[in-house]
Amino acid sequence: MSFCGSSVDARSSPCSIRLCIMPLLRGGYPRGLGGGAAGLGWLFDYTQSNERVSCSKFLPYISSPLMAEALALREVLLSSKHSLLSKVWFRSDSQGLITAINSKIYPVELYGVLSDIEFLSSSFSFIAFSFIPRAQNMLADSLAKNTLRTARLY
Repeated sequence: MSFCGSSVDARSSPCSIRLCIMPLLRGGYPRGLGGGAAGLGWLFDYTQSNERVSCSKFLPYISSPLMAEALALREVLLSSKHSLLSKVWFRSDSQGLITAINSKIYPVELYGVLSDIEFLSSSFSFIAFSFIPRAQNMLADSLAKNTLRTARLY
């Protein structure tokens, strides 16, 4: 099975996923985009095989940094589900997002996306969400920044 360019067997290996979002709002975004945009970067660390897989994506038309973070997490959850991961631990440097998910108190603007995240979470036999300081999340941070930098060139 191929997962973001990897041949790791995602079903047998617990996976720690570090996520970073680099939002760019109101100005400075690529030509033709309204509102804002975000560069996403995430790393899959497979504990049994010691393999690390990195992925990134550009999201145009983002209304707020917190919305970018929620959309990114939903994207990574969908990717994890389609790759048949069963045990996942999501670590993000977005304390607001992690607090909202773990408390189940959803801001109105994020209600739909966070409800999707809650529903997708039931697809895994184990799932956890925790905060990680950006200083400990530098690889995912640089993936997100590079994605945004590359998108701004066009």
